[in-house]
Amino acid sequence: MDWKIKSFHEIRGGQKTITNIEFSELSKKVNKKDTLNLTGYIVNGYNGFSSAKLILGFYRVVCKNGMTIDTKELQIGYRHVGNVNEKLIEQFKMYIENKVKKATILITAMINHRFKNIKQIESVIDKSDWLGEKYKSQIYNAYKAEKLAQKLTFWRLFNAYTYVITHNMKINQESRLNYYRHLNTESKEWETRF
Repeated sequence: MDWKIKSFHEIRGGQKTITNIEFSELSKKVNKKDTLNLTGYIVNGYNGFSSAKLILGFYRVVCKNGMTIDTKELQIGYRHVGNVNEKLIEQFKMYIENKVKKATILITAMINHRFKNIKQIESVIDKSDWLGEKYKSQIYNAYKAEKLAQKLTFWRLFNAYTYVITHNMKINQESRLNYYRHLNTESKEWETRF
């Protein structure tokens, strides 16, 4: 498996270490300009005061300036008892197999599923009760502005939502993540509506 260390930080002389790793081999290219990337953090320490943790998630670049959004998908941790490395590796392997399959199925479904007409898209946006009217209008305009309306795929609408959440909302990161959670939950229901 191809991976690289993006960064390494040491706290209190190594009592706690944080290593950021990226798995380029497990990136999922959605289209020419859109890729989901798997990244992880390994937290550990030499003296046992810090449990060994593996935190994994996907991120994607959403802006030309390099801004990314990410989701924490898995966090596992073990106290320093027994063979911690073996436990973390086993959990990681299980996660990767399962998550890559699920992500591939979801993205493929969103690319292949199409709305029948623009009225269905308006209906989806209108039913996003977790969004204010101002943002609903911006999502619809973002969808139309990029000439995305010619391809009425779920994925194109999903991208219009993420564009508005990322670029137009003046909110903190925690609030932004809550909007992404709402979007992820709602987008899984689009297929059942139409």
